[in-house]
Amino acid sequence: MPAGLPLQPVGELNRIDGLIGTPAVSVGYGLNWAKTFGTRPTAELGPMTDLGGGNGVKRIAEVGPITHLFDNALLPRQDVRKGDNTVCFGDSGSSLFLVRDGSVEPVIAAVLSGATNWCQGSKDPYYRVDRPEAHSFVQCVIEHQDDPAAACRACSAERYFGLCE
Repeated sequence: MPAGLPLQPVGELNRIDGLIGTPAVSVGYGLNWAKTFGTRPTAELGPMTDLGGGNGVKRIAEVGPITHLFDNALLPRQDVRKGDNTVCFGDSGSSLFLVRDGSVEPVIAAVLSGATNWCQGSKDPYYRVDRPEAHSFVQCVIEHQDDPAAACRACSAERYFGLCE
């Protein structure tokens, strides 16, 4: 793999004792403009200028402990009342890191899918990167990184819909 933060090894999250309850941190650029609860977000969060953001600064959100572990995903608590200390629109793809022994591990555990309609809700899944499929996808993209169209044709689901050209 190229320089950068490593992914959790295949199957690693299943081997971590006490994963449920482990604190987690997510990094993103998003902006919440439609909270259901809590106060409005801090002005200028993230690059989404059409939604009132615009400084391009990464947000680091302490999203709470891991509450659920599934075969392909995990869920942190994500209390909607935590204001800016959560993830939201524009944060899809954000890396999730585990906090162990009081320190953030420099290994990506999962990525935010943004699959729900409830911004900053407790059901926003992070997809596990310790799955063989995730490792295969990342390796395929790396192998084709100099040709995005080839990467699309070789690695993505978009190829099935003819969307790679």
